[in-house]
Amino acid sequence: MAINNDSPRALLETERLVLRVLEASDLKDLQEIWGDPEVMKFCGGALSGVHRLTRSIQYYETIEATSGISAYAVLLKQSREMVGICGFNSTEQEGAYELVYHFKRSHWGNGYATEACLAAIRMIHETKCKHCVCKLIASLAPENRNSKRVLEKCGFVYVGDHWFEDTKRFEPRYELIVSEHE
Repeated sequence: MAINNDSPRALLETERLVLRVLEASDLKDLQEIWGDPEVMKFCGGALSGVHRLTRSIQYYETIEATSGISAYAVLLKQSREMVGICGFNSTEQEGAYELVYHFKRSHWGNGYATEACLAAIRMIHETKCKHCVCKLIASLAPENRNSKRVLEKCGFVYVGDHWFEDTKRFEPRYELIVSEHE
């Protein structure tokens, strides 16, 4: 993985992917991701409407500018096609960040989620956790076995169930401690 300084919007590159800050021009791709009921069935449902998706882009642009974290567009390095979202949400807990990722159905099963998550984890280690200890958290629907495998490949461990008001149920919570010693 390399941090990319060639483009002000490209943050990092992996063997096959580029992660960059979300942009207004990503709206069509986000409709295929966050607007797809199958992609979002374990996450409280699809986002509908251009206005809600535009607000989501603006939210992530704002938190990236103010805190240096965000959910990022995941692009194929060769074609620059957007295939997913991967990155972080802030949490109420100091030094804790929530890992999030969603990918277009047409790109499931290619290992992109694991590759993007590992790159995002490395990036947060280098930018936020280099001189301290950070906790990364992630939750998933119990029936979402594919996401569970992604988290396990990234080193997350199950720590218990957590109640989610939006889905009105308990869901497994996973954590990864990121420290300066890694």
